[in-house]
Amino acid sequence: GGLRRCHVAPPSSVVRISLPEGYPWSVVGNLPYNAATPILARLLTEDISWDRMVLMFQLEVAQKLMGVPGTKAYGPLSVLAQLCARLTRLVKLGPGSFRPAPKVDSAVVQFEPREDAPSLAERIALLIVLHRSFAHRRKTLANNWQGVLSAEALTEVGLASALRAEVITPSAWLMATRALVIQHPEVFPSPCP
Repeated sequence: GGLRRCHVAPPSSVVRISLPEGYPWSVVGNLPYNAATPILARLLTEDISWDRMVLMFQLEVAQKLMGVPGTKAYGPLSVLAQLCARLTRLVKLGPGSFRPAPKVDSAVVQFEPREDAPSLAERIALLIVLHRSFAHRRKTLANNWQGVLSAEALTEVGLASALRAEVITPSAWLMATRALVIQHPEVFPSPCP
């Protein structure tokens, strides 16, 4: 389409301010390292209509977004981002691309919304499940959920309790979260989908 009006906000305020409503927006930005995760989490978990995002991150954050199961880079942000959008790393930029030069590499990532993305309520529930499951990366799911859910309850929703969170695929996380919302609503602090 044609050009649309632009809304510009300082990075530190994006986590808190009201964002524009209306038709889908294209979101473009250079996200600072210390605010990148909360800004992206907000864009992915709130009712903010976007049809494309092109965001620059510190390379380490971009690698986490695109992390695959079984790797150190894979985590809650990988799962959420990959379930909500198709991600493409457009370019890697070295420190020499900027003045003054930072001490780290950067990467530009494009996000295109998935038609089969989970609902907003499912995304919130998913983050609750992921943060508990990835709380201690070296521990099994059974250990991370100890005192909250039994190994049997985890198995019933499709999560093998002897596994570590980092080996489970995004689609398996979503299916398990959907089952947990129905079978174990007590896991969630407020009503979920």
